[in-house]
Amino acid sequence: MGLGNTSGIYNITTWSSNTTTEVLCEMNALGGWTVFQYRFNGSVDFYRNFASYEHRFGSVHGEFWMDI
Repeated sequence: MGLGNTSGIYNITTWSSNTTTEVLCEMNALGGWTVFQYRFNGSVDFYRNFASYEHRFGSVHGEFWMDI
Protein backbone atom coordinates (compact mmCIF):
# COMPACT_ATOMS: atom_id res chain seq x y z
CA MET A 1 0.00 0.00 0.00
CA GLY A 2 2.97 2.35 0.47
CA LEU A 3 1.55 4.25 3.44
CA GLY A 4 3.60 6.55 5.61
CA ASN A 5 3.43 6.64 9.38
CA THR A 6 0.78 9.35 9.72
CA SER A 7 -2.77 8.53 10.79
CA GLY A 8 -5.46 9.78 8.44
CA ILE A 9 -7.63 9.06 5.45
CA TYR A 10 -6.03 7.10 2.61
CA ASN A 11 -7.30 5.89 -0.76
CA ILE A 12 -7.03 2.14 -1.32
CA THR A 13 -8.10 -0.18 -4.14
CA THR A 14 -10.18 -3.13 -2.91
CA TRP A 15 -9.23 -6.60 -4.05
CA SER A 16 -12.80 -7.85 -4.43
CA SER A 17 -14.29 -5.12 -6.62
CA ASN A 18 -11.11 -3.38 -7.83
CA THR A 19 -12.57 0.00 -6.87
CA THR A 20 -10.87 2.86 -5.07
CA THR A 21 -12.33 3.91 -1.72
CA GLU A 22 -11.36 6.10 1.25
CA VAL A 23 -10.34 4.37 4.49
CA LEU A 24 -9.28 5.67 7.89
CA CYS A 25 -5.86 4.35 8.98
CA GLU A 26 -4.53 4.63 12.53
CA MET A 27 -0.75 4.44 12.68
CA ASN A 28 1.32 3.77 15.80
CA ALA A 29 4.62 2.21 16.85
CA LEU A 30 3.18 -1.32 16.38
CA GLY A 31 2.10 -0.73 12.79
CA GLY A 32 -0.89 0.52 10.83
CA TRP A 33 -4.51 -0.41 11.28
CA THR A 34 -7.51 0.05 9.00
CA VAL A 35 -10.54 1.23 10.99
CA PHE A 36 -13.77 -0.63 10.12
CA GLN A 37 -16.03 0.98 12.72
CA TYR A 38 -15.67 4.44 14.19
CA ARG A 39 -18.13 5.98 16.65
CA PHE A 40 -17.62 9.01 18.82
CA ASN A 41 -20.68 11.27 19.06
CA GLY A 42 -23.82 9.33 18.03
CA SER A 43 -24.36 11.30 14.80
CA VAL A 44 -24.86 8.06 12.81
CA ASP A 45 -27.51 5.51 13.82
CA PHE A 46 -25.84 2.09 14.18
CA TYR A 47 -29.10 0.36 15.14
CA ARG A 48 -29.61 -1.32 11.75
CA ASN A 49 -30.47 -4.71 10.29
CA PHE A 50 -27.82 -7.15 9.06
CA ALA A 51 -28.29 -6.16 5.40
CA SER A 52 -27.20 -2.61 6.27
CA TYR A 53 -23.93 -3.92 7.70
CA GLU A 54 -23.16 -5.71 4.43
CA HIS A 55 -22.66 -2.26 2.88
CA ARG A 56 -20.77 0.81 4.01
CA PHE A 57 -22.65 3.57 5.82
CA GLY A 58 -21.64 6.88 7.34
CA SER A 59 -18.51 8.75 6.25
CA VAL A 60 -14.79 8.35 7.00
CA HIS A 61 -14.92 12.06 7.85
CA GLY A 62 -17.26 11.22 10.79
CA GLU A 63 -18.85 8.07 12.19
CA PHE A 64 -18.99 5.02 9.91
CA TRP A 65 -19.12 1.28 9.29
CA MET A 66 -16.92 0.07 6.45
CA ASP A 67 -17.11 -3.05 4.30
CA ILE A 68 -14.25 -4.17 2.11
